Amino acid sequence: SGVPYVAYQDSTKEGKATVQRFNGNAWEVVGNAGFSGGQALFTDLAMDQNGNLYVAYASPNAFVKKFVPAALADQVVPTITCPTDIVQDAGPQCFISVTLTDPIASDN
Repeated sequence: SGVPYVAYQDSTKEGKATVQRFNGNAWEVVGNAGFSGGQALFTDLAMDQNGNLYVAYASPNAFVKKFVPAALADQVVPTITCPTDIVQDAGPQCFISVTLTDPIASDN
């Protein structure tokens, strides 16, 4: 593919495996940094003829993981519908604050 990749034992992630690629301007993490279950020893990378990226490492058993591209992020703004007696407010990070009125109770 011509894109340089590197797999390494990431000291900032307790020695777990991290893979990065150079995007032409800077190095960027592929997948999640520190994705292995434990310390990753003897990291190695391979790419098949279809461009699928594999990383191998020992932790202490041998593991081989295939990187699957992430799905596109959902760009549709969520809709919040509540009963009329509930006040709704969706914040910029999709948090919701709900204000409930005190219930009215009666005894027969």
